[in-house]
Amino acid sequence: SSPIGCHPFGGKSIFFGVDDPDLYTGGLLALDGATGEVELLGTGEAPTAGALAAARFEHRLYLASESIWRTTGAVSETENLGGLGSSQMEVATAGDALFFGASELYRFDRETSGFAPLTPATVDGHYPVRMTAQGPDLLFFAWQATTGTELWRSDGTPEGTGLVVDLRPGPPSSIYEPLYFPGQPELTRIVPLGSIALFAADDGVHGEELWRTDGTAAGTVMVRDLFPGAY
Repeated sequence: SSPIGCHPFGGKSIFFGVDDPDLYTGGLLALDGATGEVELLGTGEAPTAGALAAARFEHRLYLASESIWRTTGAVSETENLGGLGSSQMEVATAGDALFFGASELYRFDRETSGFAPLTPATVDGHYPVRMTAQGPDLLFFAWQATTGTELWRSDGTPEGTGLVVDLRPGPPSSIYEPLYFPGQPELTRIVPLGSIALFAADDGVHGEELWRTDGTAAGTVMVRDLFPGAY
C-alpha cells in the first residue's frame, strides 16, 4: 500500500496508502495500535511529493498535501476539505489558529471550515515554508519579488501578516533555497527558544550565520559571526 506520512493520533496511526501506483490513488487509513486492524477512512488522490504534513487542532488531526483532510480517527468523523491549488502544503498551529501554507498563507475558518488568505492583496508574499509557532504568532519564510526569501510573521490576521525584516536588502534572498521543496535540508529551520527563535541566514556581508528574532525587525539580530567573511 506504500504508506505515506504516518501520524500518531488517539491510539492510532493515520497515514495515506496508495492502492494504484499508476493512477497514484489511494486512501487515508488508520492503524489501530491495540488491535492491529487497518480501517479505510476515506479515498482520494495520494500526495505526489511523498509527504503528508499534519497538525492537531481542537481534538482533530488535520493533514495536508494534495488536499486537506480532517479526522478524529473514525470514518464518520473524517472529511476531505479540498485543496488550495498546491501539490505541496504545510500546516501548523500558533495561538488559537490553524494555518496552511500553499502558494499563499491561509488561516482555517472555524465557522465555514474554509480557508481565509492572510497575505495582503498588495503584497506578493508566496510559498510560506518552515511554519513555526513563536508564542501566539507564526514565523515562516516566504518569497516576494522585491526581497527574495526572508523571514515573515503572522498574528492570524491580514493586517498582522508581513515581512519581519529584509536581512539581505533587495531581491537576493537571505534564506538559502531551494524554496519549492520544503522537506529538503538546505532550507534552514526556525527553532523556538523561549521568547526568541533561531535560524540561519546570509545578509550578504557575513555569509550564512546564526540569527535570533523576537518577531520584530529591531529584535532580529545576528548571534555571532562564527566564521568571519562573506561565505
